[in-house]
This record gives sequence, structure tokens and C-alpha cells, in this order.
Amino acid sequence: MHYPVIVKPAWEGSSKGIRARCLVPQPDELAEAVASVCRDHRQPVLVEEYIAGDELTVGIVGNDPPRIIGVMRVVPNQPGAHFIYSLEVKRDYRRQVKYECPAELDASALERVSAAALHAYRALGCRDVSRVDYRLRDAVPYFLK
Repeated sequence: MHYPVIVKPAWEGSSKGIRARCLVPQPDELAEAVASVCRDHRQPVLVEEYIAGDELTVGIVGNDPPRIIGVMRVVPNQPGAHFIYSLEVKRDYRRQVKYECPAELDASALERVSAAALHAYRALGCRDVSRVDYRLRDAVPYFLK
């Protein structure tokens, strides 16, 4: 596994349980971070490679066929090495981030993330309305659980 990693509760969403301390920069800090998240949330924990890149949210509506209603990019106001769209950031969003909707990305990147989002929507059996989150690194969309 490549570091840094993100440690987060397996059964939550919308950044619940994702705090700044969930970014683990090196292997010797992993056990403590996993124990902390397990203790706080009493559920299995996911450990994922941190993906540097644009934080994107794709809105999807409909069923036959589903369609993209927009791609939003979350841009930190103070760019750093390892931005996490954490609970702390969401609670202070006016100072921490700006939202671009539509996302200011080139057409090919928008096309790739949109196609990936529709694929995930179908594969997960989503219906009616959904939001699918990605990190975009080197024009490759990475699905965020």
C-alpha cells in the first residue's frame, strides 16, 4: 500500500467519520488511526490509498436511462499537499472551499468522470437520484466509497 492513506468508517457517508486525523502519512501511525475510528464508530474500517487530485461530485437522476445533471468540483481555498473534504471542512465550508458547478475541467476529463459515474450508478443498482464522488488524478477518475 502506498502512503499516505485514508482511514474511514465502512458504513458511513457524506464525510461522517472522516476527519483531518484520518489521513495517515506513514505505516507506523496506521494501527492507532484504525483503532480510533473503530472505537468512535463501532464498525469495520476502510483503509484506502490517498488520491491526490480534484474532488468531484457527480449528480445523477433517472432510471431508463439515468442522466448526469452536473459535475461539481470542490476547490480548497488554501491548497495544500493533502486536501481532504472532511467533516471539519464541511462545517466551515465558507472559509475552507469554493464550489465550481459546473466543474472547470477540460471536456475529456468531464466525459471520463461522467461515464464512470453512470457506470457506478448502474453497477450499484442506484435508482431515481444519486450523488457519486470521485477524485480525478492525471485524468483518471477514482471512485470514493
